[in-house]
Amino acid sequence: LELNWTFGTSDDYGAVVAAFKESSALVAFDAKSSATGVSVSSLTYSHTCRGSNRYLIVGAAAFDIVVTPDVSTCTYNGVAMTQLGERLDANFNYTALLGLAAPAVGANNVVLTMTASCADLGSDATSAINVDQVNSTGTYASAEGTNTAITVNVSSAANELVVDTVFYTAVS
Repeated sequence: LELNWTFGTSDDYGAVVAAFKESSALVAFDAKSSATGVSVSSLTYSHTCRGSNRYLIVGAAAFDIVVTPDVSTCTYNGVAMTQLGERLDANFNYTALLGLAAPAVGANNVVLTMTASCADLGSDATSAINVDQVNSTGTYASAEGTNTAITVNVSSAANELVVDTVFYTAVS
């Protein structure tokens, strides 16, 4: 599967991608939520998971030219999430994906904490149902560069749901 994004100007970008693997039924989107902040080291926001064979992916995107952005911890309902992959480009654009099988049902907080305060920080949570609870995600893929178009190739199979996080900054 090839994912493409196009921007109007030449930008620095980082992108991370993973695919949900199906269980006995077709993988389906459950819910999405997000938060952003300026000059912050953490974000806390509510996300609601429903259904059976749940899986939660949290994407993090950060930028700072003084410190190197990096995820310290990420939790959902107080349960630590596993890092699926991360990417830091030469211009300090940072993206990461974190995952959690069988997250708690209901509205709970996602708490993303970075190692230091970031000039810009964003996060999104995406949950899906009918996800294989043992081999929940496929192979992580990422890309970076400076261009108007982004392309990331990710391995996926029929009935898998692909999730991504993209971060870019305008080159001036």
